[in-house]
Amino acid sequence: MLSAPYTMITFPFLFALMFGDLGHGLIMFLAALFFIMKEKQLEAARISDEVKLRFILGVLHIFQTFFGGRYVIFLMGCFSIYTGFIYNDAFSKSFNLFGSSWRNIYSRRFLDDQPAERFLMFTPEWAYYNVVGVSW
Repeated sequence: MLSAPYTMITFPFLFALMFGDLGHGLIMFLAALFFIMKEKQLEAARISDEVKLRFILGVLHIFQTFFGGRYVIFLMGCFSIYTGFIYNDAFSKSFNLFGSSWRNIYSRRFLDDQPAERFLMFTPEWAYYNVVGVSW
C-alpha cells in the first residue's frame, strides 16, 4: 500500500502546525494559486524559453522547483491560514479576534486578606510528584 496519499495531506498539515501564520500562509496560497491558474501558459513558456535561458539555470531551476510543487504549496498555504486563525498570528504579529476566555476568580480583597508567606514559598507539607523538587 502506498503512503503517498497520506503524506500529501499530513505533510502540509504538519508544516502548518509548525508555521501557523495567517499572513505568510496567504502569500503562499496566492502564489500557488497563481501557478495553478497559469499552469498551461507557464508550462508552454518554460518549454520555449528553456533554450534561451541556459545562462541563468539556477534561477530557472528554483522556479521549476516551486512550479513543480504548486499543489503542495497550495495546501501548505491553506493549512497555514487555518492555523494562523487558531494561533491568532498574522505576519508574526498576534491579533485578538474573539477575546480571552480567562477570568480571574480571586478578588483583590481576597488576595489582600491572605498572609504573604502563602504566596512566597511552597508548602513542604506534601510531596511533589516530580523527581526534582520545584523549589530546587
